[in-house]
Order: sequence, then C-alpha cells, then structure tokens
Amino acid sequence: MEAEVRRLVVGLGNPGPEYEDTRHNVGFRIVEAFVARERLPAFHRKGGGLESQGSFGGSRLAVLKPLLYMNRSG
Repeated sequence: MEAEVRRLVVGLGNPGPEYEDTRHNVGFRIVEAFVARERLPAFHRKGGGLESQGSFGGSRLAVLKPLLYMNRSG
C-alpha cells in the first residue's frame, strides 16, 4: 500500500491592514493567488493562522498563512 503524499505551502507575511499592500506581504499574496487559480476552498481560521486545504497534482495540499508578525517568527 502506497502512502498518501501530503504537501504544505506556507506564505509568509504580516497580519493587519497596514501591511496589506506592502512588500512584507508578498508571501500572502502569492498563496492567495494560487488558492484562487486552483479553485481551492477559501481560507479559514485554524490555530494561529488561516488555512485552505485541497488537492493539487495528485497530492493532498494544505496552504497556510501564519498570523504572526515576521519579527516574532523570524
């Protein structure tokens, strides 16, 4: 029996409207565009971030936007 392949994609950014259209949120914008293009489910709150789950290329996929400030997470 073959194990299911799982993938995790994380887009880094800073939460809050003051960072929305800044270079600090390029990672958020990239994963948002990917989720929209691939018609994955909308992001929903999970733990300390926002998550979308679906399939891509035959693998289970989770896309995450952590809601921690970059200075706090490194």
